[in-house]
Amino acid sequence: FGNGEGGYADVSQLKQFFATYAATQEDGIMTEKEAVNRMKHAVGFGISQLRRHVGALDALAEVMERGGTVEECVLAIEECEVVGMSANQCLTSGDYIAERRERMKGSNIVE
Repeated sequence: FGNGEGGYADVSQLKQFFATYAATQEDGIMTEKEAVNRMKHAVGFGISQLRRHVGALDALAEVMERGGTVEECVLAIEECEVVGMSANQCLTSGDYIAERRERMKGSNIVE
């Protein structure tokens, strides 16, 4: 599922991507501040989407933990019973959140 290097290496790769993108634009300029703002926006958007679709995230994580294929990952998302269930809906649905916490006990997954 890819090789994330983490930390500084990922930020460096993203900055290189932004520099390449800026070179294709008319003015050819992207300031450091604009690049940082785009990174912050992307992280915030990503987190909000994960929270919004926590059921699909859980289904995907289960397939990935057992080493499933990309096709199995897509199928898990598409067939997820709680797809589109937001984190708030999950929190108000006591059964789902209790089951989720129980599954994560003892794992190295950060909630």
